[in-house]
Amino acid sequence: MRTNSPSALLLNLAVAGFFVTTLFSHTVAARLLLLFFATGLALLRVGTQPSAATARLVSLPPAWIAFLLWAIWAGLSIFWSGEPERASKEFRNEIIYAGMAYWTCFIAGQSRAGLPWSIGIVALGLVCSTLLSIGVGFQLTPRAIQQWHGGPGAHSSVLLVMAPLVFIAWWQRNMDAGAPRRALNASVMTMTVLILLSAYATLNRTIWLGFVLQLIVTVAALYGNQLQSFRTISTANLKRLGGFIVAVIMCVALFILTTAQRSGIEEITRDVRLGLWHKALLQLMDSPWVGYGFGRGNFRVDWIQAYDSNGLIWHSHNLLIETAIQTGVIGLALLLYLFTKLLLAGIQLTQRADAQQRVLGAAILAIVLGMLVRNFTDVLWVRGSALLFWGALGVVFGWAQAQITSTRQV
Repeated sequence: MRTNSPSALLLNLAVAGFFVTTLFSHTVAARLLLLFFATGLALLRVGTQPSAATARLVSLPPAWIAFLLWAIWAGLSIFWSGEPERASKEFRNEIIYAGMAYWTCFIAGQSRAGLPWSIGIVALGLVCSTLLSIGVGFQLTPRAIQQWHGGPGAHSSVLLVMAPLVFIAWWQRNMDAGAPRRALNASVMTMTVLILLSAYATLNRTIWLGFVLQLIVTVAALYGNQLQSFRTISTANLKRLGGFIVAVIMCVALFILTTAQRSGIEEITRDVRLGLWHKALLQLMDSPWVGYGFGRGNFRVDWIQAYDSNGLIWHSHNLLIETAIQTGVIGLALLLYLFTKLLLAGIQLTQRADAQQRVLGAAILAIVLGMLVRNFTDVLWVRGSALLFWGALGVVFGWAQAQITSTRQV
């Protein structure tokens, strides 16, 4: 199958549709239908790839062995779960579908067929999602559609994944054009403003810390070597670096403003999650190695009664603690191994000579670290957010692999 064949175009458009549906909470059936359709096309593409070395398609994404090990252990935990039916459903949603999204998007990312159309479709979906968040945050949206974007928690997770993709699209299109284009820069600037406004509308504090970390990682990946001696930095790069610094300052200011709006710094010190984490770790001691079975909320009944929190405190609100509760220390070690492999793959890309590959590596680091920061005070790495996370990583790794392959062929 040729790189830009009709089937490759259809695969990329299906993946773009899948991305758009993950931005909204009420599109479960549509997102799964598109995921299965895209996976079928990806299997067709891999199965019919030419045998010639110059057209070879890389079939497996980075860190796939680590993902498989994590998936196997999570699946085994169903057997000692107190609620095996619920654990099986969660396993299907969070592991099987996530693995499909990661692999399918990796295959799709290695083709540039219809890439401008795909980017345009996803951008339109992101605009609608951010406008909906802004409307909800500023009380401008009808009640009937207020939860279509998944609520503040899910939407903040979406933004931490999508912001690096917006940066990639801007960077690569500028490189393809040979010089910055005003219309493109205006579009990206508009998208950036929408992302910031919709992030503020969520009144979530953690998202600003995630943005700051993403910006720092991007600067380190792109300009780390040059920062050792300012004499080696070009004027254009100095302007970009200044823009990054301004963005960091803005995110810190918005974090402070959001914190002030949510009852001030005192609320952080009184946060119920501090006691919840201690309670969760104590309960983990009864089954430290294998946990209590895959899926959030193993102690949800007890915790809702204990904290009288209108049903909000039904899991540990920390991804690492929740993983340990579900799959034990063994499962936590496997998950950390998976994240380590993903980060190492991103770091390897940032060390390449090609600027575009360094940008893709920075984006991978930003997506993974942004997700970890966001899930430090909640567990939102589930369902649509998890699918979007793995799909985004798959696409970015696919783009990077396509550039590596094309470089080798030259």
